[in-house]
Order: sequence, then C-alpha cells, then structure tokens
Amino acid sequence: MTRQRQRRPGEHGLTLIEVLVAMGLFFVVTIAILELYSASVAINLGSMARTDLVYKCERVVETIRWVEALKRLETPPDLSGYGVNLASQAGSTVTLPTDPANGSWGKAGANVLDDAQRYTISYDVVDNVDFWTVTVTAKPKTAGLMYIGAGISSKVVRYVAQIPKA
Repeated sequence: MTRQRQRRPGEHGLTLIEVLVAMGLFFVVTIAILELYSASVAINLGSMARTDLVYKCERVVETIRWVEALKRLETPPDLSGYGVNLASQAGSTVTLPTDPANGSWGKAGANVLDDAQRYTISYDVVDNVDFWTVTVTAKPKTAGLMYIGAGISSKVVRYVAQIPKA
C-alpha cells in the first residue's frame, strides 16, 4: 500500500515536478519570443536596404530630369560629366560609375554614390513619341561590402519615370 502524504493546515508550496514543468514552459515561450525578435530585426534590415535603394533610384531620376531641364536653357551649363544624353542612350543600358568621388554622381554632385556603396545602379531609356521612359534599376551587391537582412539579393528596385522631350 502506498501512503499519501497529507498536508498539514498552513503548509503551502509546489512539488519539484511542478516547478520543473513551469520552468520548461517558461523556457519554450522565451525561446519563441527571442526567435520572433531576431526575425523582425532581419526583416527590418531588409526593409532599410529597399528604402535606401528606392531613394538612390529617385535621386538618379531627379538628376536626369534636372540635366534635361538645364539643356533647354538658352545657354546651358556644361553637363557632360553626368553622361546623360537620352537621345543617344535610347534602347541601351547605362551603368553609373562606382567611384563616390565622381564629380557628377558622387557626393559633390547628385549624391547618388556613397563611400559604403553596397549596390549597382543602371538605367534604361525608351524613346516614346512625346517623352522618354527611364527605368532606373538598383541591385544590392552579393559580394564584398553589402547590405544585411532577410532575402537581400531579391531586393532589386526598378523605378520608372517619364521625362518630357521638350
């Protein structure tokens, strides 16, 4: 026969088994929460990379618009450093230089290129009747200095703009 221990009045507490089960449950819940936190950090870093790439594409389009607008002046300034000539570039892909010290696309110019350049930028030009269609593509680098985050190689950004011809 087994004898059960009866509690005396005023005796409180938990058995060792109850404490171990509670600690195990706490451990499992804590690990799940930490996994969610680390996943959210990776997703946020990927979103930061995409935001940076969209910003760089916008800067390229706005610089091309600016160059095209200045070309319409009676005496346009020398804009040859930018290498923007939509008429001759129609149907081709133009890759921006990678040197952040570039006077046109670097910090001294359009500020598209930076010291920690973790991307490559190019643009395509399509000649339409009344306007140019410019598609700027920014791709994260997959070697060397690069972005970190979830699915970073799939964060390619394509930014499309129409620029009037006259």
